[in-house]
Amino acid sequence: MTKIKTISKERIFKLLKNQFGFDEIDLISELDQSAQLVEAQKRFYKLRLKINQTIHLTIVKEKSDIFEKANSFSALFPTITCKPLFYEQVESYYLFGQEFFEGIPIHQSMEKDFLNHKEAEKILINLSSTLQKEIKDSTIDSLNDEITILCSKVLKNLKGHDQEIVQTIIFPYLTHKKVDPPLQKRWTNGDLAGRNILVNKNKDYKIIDYEFARETHFYEEDWLRLSIYSSTQFQKNNFLHQQVSNLQSSTITYHYLNQIVLDSTISSQNEFRSIAGDLLIECLASIDNPKDDNSVITNSISKIKEDNLSKKKELEIERILNQEKIHFSNNLIAENEYLKSKILSIQNSLSWKLLTPIRRIQKRFRKDTTKANRTELGFIDQVNQNADKLVSTHSLSSKTSGEKAFDWIIPDFDIGSGGHTTIFRIISWLEKFGFKNSIWICGNSIHDSPENAKAVINEHFFLLNANVYFLKKEDIIDLSSTALICTSYHTCYYLSNFSFKGPKYYFVQDFEPNFSPIGTEYFLALETYKMGFKCITAGRWLANEIKKAGANVVGFFELAVDRKIFFHSPVKKLRHKPRIAIYSRSGTPRRLTELIVLGLTILHKKGVPFHAEFFGEKKVPLKVKFSYDIHSVLTPTDLGKLYRKCDIGCVFSATNYSLVPLEMMACGLPIVEFDGENTRTTYAENTVSYAKPTPQAIYESIYELLCSEKTRLNQIKNGLSYIESLSWEKSAEMVKNALTAK
Repeated sequence: MTKIKTISKERIFKLLKNQFGFDEIDLISELDQSAQLVEAQKRFYKLRLKINQTIHLTIVKEKSDIFEKANSFSALFPTITCKPLFYEQVESYYLFGQEFFEGIPIHQSMEKDFLNHKEAEKILINLSSTLQKEIKDSTIDSLNDEITILCSKVLKNLKGHDQEIVQTIIFPYLTHKKVDPPLQKRWTNGDLAGRNILVNKNKDYKIIDYEFARETHFYEEDWLRLSIYSSTQFQKNNFLHQQVSNLQSSTITYHYLNQIVLDSTISSQNEFRSIAGDLLIECLASIDNPKDDNSVITNSISKIKEDNLSKKKELEIERILNQEKIHFSNNLIAENEYLKSKILSIQNSLSWKLLTPIRRIQKRFRKDTTKANRTELGFIDQVNQNADKLVSTHSLSSKTSGEKAFDWIIPDFDIGSGGHTTIFRIISWLEKFGFKNSIWICGNSIHDSPENAKAVINEHFFLLNANVYFLKKEDIIDLSSTALICTSYHTCYYLSNFSFKGPKYYFVQDFEPNFSPIGTEYFLALETYKMGFKCITAGRWLANEIKKAGANVVGFFELAVDRKIFFHSPVKKLRHKPRIAIYSRSGTPRRLTELIVLGLTILHKKGVPFHAEFFGEKKVPLKVKFSYDIHSVLTPTDLGKLYRKCDIGCVFSATNYSLVPLEMMACGLPIVEFDGENTRTTYAENTVSYAKPTPQAIYESIYELLCSEKTRLNQIKNGLSYIESLSWEKSAEMVKNALTAK
């Protein structure tokens, strides 16, 4: 079906000139179902006329017989349908107008607690009674004609072995299935899904969407369709459950066969290739053959499953390749255009022209600085050159200091680093417990001096008494602490080369080999777990993971939350356009930012309204068409404010878990998180919604939270309860006990 781009209101006025005068229309507004899409197969509008009439307008690019079908169906069921008003072609568009009914889908009415089960059941009983009144007698010839026509439509959309199954198994089954008299038929709208039964504030209802309306002998299929294409909560309705339980197997077979035809009209070619095989399997599974005659069906199902697996693999490869091409091309074009416009605007500015002499001086200075910096070494080279000169005078028998003191060896840091936040937080608690600490920054630093580094710690992290030093000079370092603690795999290579005879610890916050592809960095990181350090890990999962790699784990602690900053406001109703907070760190692959964006793109293409709130970096890693804001790196206080104004949080931790989901929970956000052993081992039950690392799975998890208020509120409640059990003081105690245990 041809897609339509956004149409301006002025253009719609012109398209409607044959139906209404310009001064007759009071308001035109596009409905959310299509308003959020840049391109859509159908566009839906609400027209309010000055004569106090409201019209639902559908605009498509392809001609159909929907007006005739809608007329036929509405004439039979005028009390439960929206009356069709007009249908005409204007230029390349087809316009379909019908009465407008202000309501929300019946299954969503239950999710929002607008309808209870009894009220929903009352509506379904009334609907059933209304439809039953138009049942009429039929003949076996009429039934066989319907089956023949359906099967011929199915065969047009299938190939090879799939066609053979329909011709030799499914079609004969439907035509020879014994039918109990009387043989009857009635009209159906052809798509009785939950989304197509609207309920208003007075609990009145209407059936909408007559694109597939027809007269059929398999009219009981309506209830199966309603059950399948509605929410989980709605499927539990007693009346609906009873109707589905009483269905004949032939009706179920017919349903899946008919769905093949419907999907062929609304799905892309690639999507249909994937769907058709699954529907054929359901067809075969519904056939109630005698027990001794199931071998053919079983073999056919196995064959389709094999074909499906092969098709899906091909489609996945094709999808990934196309996606990579599109993303690479879009990102490259967008980046080039952005840089061109930025450079042009800068070069045309007055300040650029005035500062030309200064830039020349700076350029000369940079050349001199570059020459000087060529002697700077990577961390491995620095260790090789300097480790034998970094000598500690401390030993287990040393009595140079009577106080408990720890030397922390850390990599360089910048504002917003989550790992350093935890290190500095633990140090602040150890100081409260009466321990002295020193901080050594390894290798090159972005800070001009140790004093400046400490100022950054005090201003942007925690106010510490600890002294800060640079560990990259050739001076002999005199240490008199109780223990040395390295904090990343880089720092382990400094620590392992000290002539320090006291206890050496490794404060492990993640499985760092996974930060790098298989290669030098990967194996250097993996080797640190076998160096004999006493390891203290962030969380139980990480403790188990590094044990498998040969580590000596002496303790672990749990990440917690500063509840003075991260607290929840009273639970609010989901807004019309929900806000989703997304932790975006495309420079940190384990955060899977691109996958989250792809999941949100599906959500947008499905017509679901939302607004994304990205934070953690300065730009979104992919070109997107949904609405969003980007907040870069925020202070903890500003993060708390952002979380409290959002409705859902989305953060992925493909290795060890992070502070972000805990802080989101503390602010009352339901969370969508990576589904893996690392997360399921960490979080309490029913505190997060897990999503496999695929765009479709991420979309489904977010959509479920948006649609189900019960799930959302339950998760918020459980998340807040889980946070209550966590405490930074308790976690710091666990670290202290591990460091001081004999």
